[in-house]
Amino acid sequence: ARIKMIEAGVPVVPGTQDNLKSVEEAIELCNKIGYPVMLKASMGGGGKGMRLIHSAEEVEEAYTTAKSESLSSFGDDTVYLEKFVEEPHHIEFQILGDKHGNVIHLCERECSVQRRNQKIVEETPSVFVTPELRKDYVECCCEHYLACQAEIDILDGAGGIIGDYHNGGGNDSVWKYVYQCMAQL
Repeated sequence: ARIKMIEAGVPVVPGTQDNLKSVEEAIELCNKIGYPVMLKASMGGGGKGMRLIHSAEEVEEAYTTAKSESLSSFGDDTVYLEKFVEEPHHIEFQILGDKHGNVIHLCERECSVQRRNQKIVEETPSVFVTPELRKDYVECCCEHYLACQAEIDILDGAGGIIGDYHNGGGNDSVWKYVYQCMAQL
């Protein structure tokens, strides 16, 4: 999904496009991306298999622990890296589309109140999102849903597009995660 968003021109947080193959590769990429970084389980969710890394000295333990936790939680030990976004507003847009190109959104929800990378409170609408910002991001989300829908041949489905807004939002915002699809509803 991350690769599809990059191909569609969506700005995403710097990170790896492929799963990590070794601790050495992880260290090299962490140094390239710049600290802090978040090591994440490829099949993860609910904050499991995630480790925040502040320096090269922390990579090996984080890599080993995240892979082990990912395997026990999801049956898959693959992990990847993303630049850690500090103090973001975590906003999610739910999108629905059909095979005729009709796309709607179900408003946004603010999911910034978290503990151990797990959402605790979801609030809608977000008090952070202005009417202008909402309009811009809804248009962007719907356009990118259609791009992904055509790319992966979804006929009918629902998706979520997640943004982490920082530094005041607006043009400084990035799409952190991408598109999660439940096709053929």
